[in-house]
Amino acid sequence: MADLKLMIERISEREKNSIRNQLTEAERKAELEVRQAKTAAAEKLVEEKEKITNDLKYEFQMKENTQDVTYRNAVLREKQKVIQKVLRDATKKLNEISTEDFMKLVASALENIDVTQRAELFVGEHSKDLMDDKWLNDHLPWNHHVVVQEETVKNKAGLLIQQGNVDYNYFFDDLIAENRQDLLPYITTELFED
Repeated sequence: MADLKLMIERISEREKNSIRNQLTEAERKAELEVRQAKTAAAEKLVEEKEKITNDLKYEFQMKENTQDVTYRNAVLREKQKVIQKVLRDATKKLNEISTEDFMKLVASALENIDVTQRAELFVGEHSKDLMDDKWLNDHLPWNHHVVVQEETVKNKAGLLIQQGNVDYNYFFDDLIAENRQDLLPYITTELFED
């Protein structure tokens, strides 16, 4: 019976050792799984943070670009308003030209035509009081081929010379509009560059 008891104790001891080994192995596996889960969770957290950060950076960049475009467009609109005002003011200033300067313009315009052929001169209604036939006769004796028409051109300041089928347009608003592209670089340089 002592042998049986010893044998039971040995079997029991072996079972306890086996159970302890299984328990130790199970604990080791559990710890490994926990470490792996923590590592995976940490990596996933880093990935999620990076994704969120990248998404926020992208969203911020898009909003910043939109604001930049909106700002640039607003500045361009305001610059266009200023340019339009400068062109309107230039036209207004031309409309307020003195008689002397207006007659110089007429003389200069008549220098560009063939004086041997008939030419008709039409004055804009806003400039009709500036036209001085006496000055024209005194300063341009060759003007006997130039006929100043009694009829004025409505809502215009300046003059128009017709010779044959050719019109020489010196109406101030048309001159400004026609030369707008040439004037824009000068205006923008004067107004907007430091």
